[in-house]
Amino acid sequence: MINFRSTLVVLGLTFVVGNLSAQLPATVISYVPIPKRFEKEVSQFPVILTGNTTPSYNNQPHWIQPHLFIFSSNQDQNPHTDVWIYDVNTKTTEKIYKTEGISEFSPTLYLDRIYTVRIEKDGKTQKLKSYRLDPKQTEKLTVIGENTHFPQLKQIGYFSKCCEDSWATFLVDESSQANHSLLIGNKTDFDTIATDIGPCIKGSLGGLYFTTKVENGFQLKFYFCQTKEIKDIYVLKQPHFTMDHNSNNILFVQDDTIFKLGPQSPFPQPYIRLLDPRLKNYSRIESGANGILLVSEFEK
Repeated sequence: MINFRSTLVVLGLTFVVGNLSAQLPATVISYVPIPKRFEKEVSQFPVILTGNTTPSYNNQPHWIQPHLFIFSSNQDQNPHTDVWIYDVNTKTTEKIYKTEGISEFSPTLYLDRIYTVRIEKDGKTQKLKSYRLDPKQTEKLTVIGENTHFPQLKQIGYFSKCCEDSWATFLVDESSQANHSLLIGNKTDFDTIATDIGPCIKGSLGGLYFTTKVENGFQLKFYFCQTKEIKDIYVLKQPHFTMDHNSNNILFVQDDTIFKLGPQSPFPQPYIRLLDPRLKNYSRIESGANGILLVSEFEK
């Protein structure tokens, strides 16, 4: 059994975009520890945690404790994804709950709830759901209720808490599946901040990080809540990034290297070189207190 003794308050909530349940790619989740030396690049061999024995979809990992993370997976050969939890210390995994005929993506813990984007049985409607956890169950995550958030928004792809009492939502464009919109607002009123954005948004103190599509990649930007100004940060080759809350750096993967970009630095610095040649096409990255999780393809 995976022990779970406390919940964490988390700022960033990120979710999947588009109907991915039809053709899910086979992916693995691997782990590298946070380097003790921050001055220069180090080399590490990622430890594969899940997905390397039987081809399956394992994606959107999210730390909830220094040794525990939740993720979306169909590793039990279910055609639909469910929410799972993994213990890095014991190397064990469990399914938290199962929704029949419905796929859950990008689970994120915030306060006493797990938030997910849920693709309904029609295969098109994408809603933001939250599942309340039983506070009396200290040894195991136990769901005791669910809620739908922003029911007027039926094509939510990603979601993030930001700007104190506001939320950011990434809406899928049903007509083109390309010109996605970023909205910021409260329960009923939302303002469109940007369009043609990339599939990653992260709430931060005083604002929100996001990307927009440009000719040579994805322009990383920062939205200031107080002034509503938007600042260009850096052009990434792929849209996914994460925040290292230990150092306040932005981390992203390019080829076989994790780079870090400081809040005052104009250029990224090599951080960790990833040495396993079997891991290809790194897509997602998630940083926690003690380690970094990576999603990639796996070639035996």
